Amino acid sequence: MNQKGSTMTTALISILLTVVVLGGAFYWMTAIKPVEPNTTKETTVVDPKTEPTTVETVANEKTFEGKGFSATYPAKYVADDKGLWTEETYESHINPPENCTTCQLPMVGIISVTTDKTLEQQIIQDLTLTGTSLKELAEKDAIKEYEEVKIGDKTFTKIVSYGMIETTSYYIKNLDLIVSFSIFFDTPSKEVVVLLEDMLATLKFE
Repeated sequence: MNQKGSTMTTALISILLTVVVLGGAFYWMTAIKPVEPNTTKETTVVDPKTEPTTVETVANEKTFEGKGFSATYPAKYVADDKGLWTEETYESHINPPENCTTCQLPMVGIISVTTDKTLEQQIIQDLTLTGTSLKELAEKDAIKEYEEVKIGDKTFTKIVSYGMIETTSYYIKNLDLIVSFSIFFDTPSKEVVVLLEDMLATLKFE
């Protein structure tokens, strides 16, 4: 083979190699697509109904369980069979100092009785008064005042009675159960009045 033929052969081989390389590159670029990372973000949708609810109100309340009734009160108070106390007054009650004449009195006194008496008859008996009706006793000034008051969805008979200690009591009757809630002294603190009325608003009978 002469020099001219050898040169042509070399040129053809170079052209063929170029075509193969370019063709392979084109095939790679068009036929094989790179796998793209998944950029879709998962969004968590929170249903407000399934969000945990706060339990502060429940945690800050306790239930006074009586015989046939119940009522809620703030958890900072202490309850026993006489009623509600502050921590300090309860401590004085169970460990009374000398000459403490009021240590037996809770902040709110609670009494229940099952009876066939009417509400008026039970109140008159509790106050150890002589008479047949609250109206008569009020006219004789044997009791300071009485009235019907509605608290929550219930109606109570409110009695303010004289004695060594003036007492304000709220009475209510359900079937044969009579329950009274009382606060003591001539001018009970606003805290005690609010405590009592809030408690009465939650009163439930079994």
